[in-house]
Amino acid sequence: MKDHIWLIGFVAVILLVIIALQWPDNNQQQQESEGVTQEQVQQEQEDQNRERVNSQPQQTSVAADEYAIYGVSVSLLNDTGRAITWLSQKRIEQSVLQLKRIDDSWEKAIMIEADERSYTDREGTQIYAYTASSEQFQSGEQYHYRMIAGGQLISEEYTLHIADMSEESFQFIHITDSQGKVENDYKQWGRTLQAAIEAAPQAGFIVHSGDLTDDPTSEQQWKWFYHYAPAFSLIPFMPTTGNHEEIDGNAAGFSVRFSMPDNGATGSQQNTTYYTGYRNMLFISLNTEGNIKGQAEWLEQVLEEHRAQYQWVVVSMHRGGYGANRFKDGKDWVKLFDQYRVDLVLQGHNHQYSRSFPLVDGEIVNEQEKGTIYVTLNASGTKLNEEKKEKDYQAVAFQNGKTMYAVVDVSQEELIYSAFDISGKLLDQFRIASSGNKN
Repeated sequence: MKDHIWLIGFVAVILLVIIALQWPDNNQQQQESEGVTQEQVQQEQEDQNRERVNSQPQQTSVAADEYAIYGVSVSLLNDTGRAITWLSQKRIEQSVLQLKRIDDSWEKAIMIEADERSYTDREGTQIYAYTASSEQFQSGEQYHYRMIAGGQLISEEYTLHIADMSEESFQFIHITDSQGKVENDYKQWGRTLQAAIEAAPQAGFIVHSGDLTDDPTSEQQWKWFYHYAPAFSLIPFMPTTGNHEEIDGNAAGFSVRFSMPDNGATGSQQNTTYYTGYRNMLFISLNTEGNIKGQAEWLEQVLEEHRAQYQWVVVSMHRGGYGANRFKDGKDWVKLFDQYRVDLVLQGHNHQYSRSFPLVDGEIVNEQEKGTIYVTLNASGTKLNEEKKEKDYQAVAFQNGKTMYAVVDVSQEELIYSAFDISGKLLDQFRIASSGNKN
C-alpha cells in the first residue's frame, strides 16, 4: 500500500511540473488568440515599469529646488537685442545668465549679470524678478541659455532663435484677454496660444493687447499664466497694459515681471508704455489706464522722430479707439494716428471680434487713402462677452463663441492680418497696402 501511495505522489509531482512548464506557452497562446503578441506584453510591462520610475521624484540640483524659478520670458529690445527675465519667491544672490551659441560648449558661454527688482503680492509674499539683457545676439543664430546663482545651476536649458534680418518678410502673433480666475481658465489660454504658435512657428514675437490675468496681485494666477505659456522662453513676448494690469494707478504686479524697452512716457510706470523697431515696422504699446495726456505728448515725439524710418507703424492698446465701444479719453492719440498714418491698431477689452473700415478723423475712407484700421480680437481665455450693437465704423463685428488668435504677415508690399478661432478656422482676413503703394 505504501508503494502505491508513493507512486501516486510521484506521478502528481511530475504532472505539476509539466503543467508549470507549459503554462507560459498556454498563456502566450491565449494572449495571441486575443490579438496580443508577446512583444506587446513585454512593451506593456516596460511602459508600466517606466511609469513607476517616472512617478518617483526626479533628481534635481539642490540650488534649482531651493530657488524654484518660474516665469521665464524674453522681451524684444530691437532687431537682435533681447532681455530675458525670470522670477523667484526667494532672493537669489549673484544671479547670472549664461549664454552660448547652440553649437558651442558651455565653456565658451558668456556670463551676463542680472538686475534685480521686487514687489510684494496681496498675500505679503515678496516676488523677485531678475533680468539679463544682451545686444550680442547675431542675426540668424540659435542660442542656449540658463540661469546660475552663486556658481550653481538653477534652471533648465532654454533655446532662443534670432531671425535672419536679411529676410524681407516676417510674421508675428496677436492675442489678447487671457484673464481667468481658476486654473482651467488658463489651460484654455494655453491651448489658444499653442494653436497660434503652430499656425506661425517662425513668428518673430507675440503681442498681447492686455488683461493677462484677472488679478495682478495674485501670484497663483501669474504662475498659471506662465505655466501654460512655455513659449515665452523662446519667442519674445510684448504685453500691453490693460485694466487688469493697472488698477487704481498701481501696475506693480504687472510691471515687475517684464523688461520692455526702457523708453516709455514720462509719468507712466515702468514697462507700461514702450516702443521698439523690428525690421521695417515700428511697434508702440500704449497704456489706456493712466497718464493719458503724458502719453499723447510722448507718442507725438516718438512718431515725429521715427515714423519716416519705418514702412509700417503698428500700435497696441487695450481699450479700443474704435471697437465695440470707444475709448474717448484717447481722442488725442487717435488724432496722432491720423496725422502720422498709423497703419494698424491692435485692441482688446471687448471679448468679441470687430474690425473697422480704414478711418481718418472717424470717417470711412477709400482703401487707396491713408486710413487706420482698428481691430479688436476676441479673447484667448474663457471669458467671452455678448456681441455689442454694431457701429457704423465697423466693417466686421461678431461673437463666434470660441477663443481666437491672429497671425500678422508683414512684407514691404503689404500687411496681412488673419484672424482664426482656436480650431484654426479662418474667420476674418484683411490686407493693408504699404504707404508707398498708397500715394
